Amino acid sequence: MNDKTTAPDTPAALHARIVSVEDVMSDTRILRLELAQRQPFKFRAGQYAHLRLGDWPARPYSIASAPGDDFIEFHIRSAGQGGLSDALTSETRPGSEIIIEGPFGHSYWRGGARPLLALAGGLGVAPVKSILEAHLATAGAAPCHLYWGVRSEEQLYLDRHFRVLGQKHPHFSYIPVLSDAAVDARLRRGFVSDALAEDFSHIGDFDIYLAGPPPMVAATLPALLDLGADKERIFSDAWQSKEATVKEDTAKEGKAP
Repeated sequence: MNDKTTAPDTPAALHARIVSVEDVMSDTRILRLELAQRQPFKFRAGQYAHLRLGDWPARPYSIASAPGDDFIEFHIRSAGQGGLSDALTSETRPGSEIIIEGPFGHSYWRGGARPLLALAGGLGVAPVKSILEAHLATAGAAPCHLYWGVRSEEQLYLDRHFRVLGQKHPHFSYIPVLSDAAVDARLRRGFVSDALAEDFSHIGDFDIYLAGPPPMVAATLPALLDLGADKERIFSDAWQSKEATVKEDTAKEGKAP
């Protein structure tokens, strides 16, 4: 899996302010930021940044907006432990000041003429959103497919967004996959790797972007290789586990790795 490429940009710590807050689920908030004096934040689609609010130590969050957007977008889920993620989902409002440092990460969009396959688990859809929007904005973009795995339909908080993208771009397909066996049968059930294997017999021609919790990434990688994926064209910055996130949020000294 290609996750050791040298980062393309030099990280910098910059002052920003929140321009909008959108609560998309009971525990999840979308924050949109702009830098002081509206200066641009240089990053590549799929990268992440460290956010710092008040005295909380910095933590990494994936960038969900595409390069060139008027704002920098983050999707934050509360950890329920009183840490930084909880503060970002409960204490922020338009005008709140925040420090952003970055960019970081190797799972950024490579461009080119190869078709694109994006596999996301849960909030791992945030960097995938950035990658897809950058890809689809390219003239003559190759076909691309998004498989988004969540437990229940209520967690598909970007469902309408991706369906609209599909209407605008006929070469883009969006496949939500629900792991809860008790859900409505009108949507695909199981895991993204199962749905992928049902739809493709060989994926060696694809650039593949994989984002989600580490167990999901670890379980999906062998399935990709079984379908003939080129391991040098699989890109992933695996998310930390919830336990690691909670530990980071409750620690009162040091930066998140």
